[in-house]
Amino acid sequence: MVLLSPIERATRLLSASSYPTHGDIRFVFLGIQEYLSRYINNNDFSQHMVVSLIYQKLSNYWPIISESSQISSLLDPRVKSFAFESEAEKINAKNLVLNLTEYCSMSSSISETVTGDDITETRNFFRRLRNNNIRSSENSTPSSRTLESELERYLSIPSEDHVDPLLWWQAQQEEFPILCRITQDYLCIQATSVASEQAFSIAGLMISPLRNRLDPETARITLCLKSWIRENIVKI
Repeated sequence: MVLLSPIERATRLLSASSYPTHGDIRFVFLGIQEYLSRYINNNDFSQHMVVSLIYQKLSNYWPIISESSQISSLLDPRVKSFAFESEAEKINAKNLVLNLTEYCSMSSSISETVTGDDITETRNFFRRLRNNNIRSSENSTPSSRTLESELERYLSIPSEDHVDPLLWWQAQQEEFPILCRITQDYLCIQATSVASEQAFSIAGLMISPLRNRLDPETARITLCLKSWIRENIVKI
């Protein structure tokens, strides 16, 4: 059905994506609303009344989604300004980020993901030493690493589609230290309940009425192993 095509696509995107963010939610919502608006006043379309009702329901939810997703959407490198309808919305989202001045005074240390590659870890160790030295010399001059300048430089970079947002920001932590600390708090917020529901579904298949006496630690280890095998972290 033509009418439900974007909704079906949205369901596949948000349920199959390994890491949907609020940026995805906002982007999808705007896309569906734009699609439906083409048919609302089209009396030649046999289902235009159904379209109107769906659009109205989405419009009722939109203020809630819009308010809570602006910062996350702007800081998602896959979405950025595409998730905003007007220039005024973009400016408002930028101001929300710029008001997060408490992040400017936080420690610049960023938690790092252990890769298990000794060569890479060693190279990163010396890179950090070098970067700290460069940063120390920069601190003696008027600093350009303000939140506003970081945001402007970030927004000037083209959007990147095939990236994991948190991994992307981790790779950019030397270039955008303040924004990286903000994204650690905002982009880690779970945008949908799909991941947790999948985890409960998998656990429900394993801890069945015939296997309801498993020790909690045994169940935890089994679920971890199943996840690692599925993600090719371990081989069998």
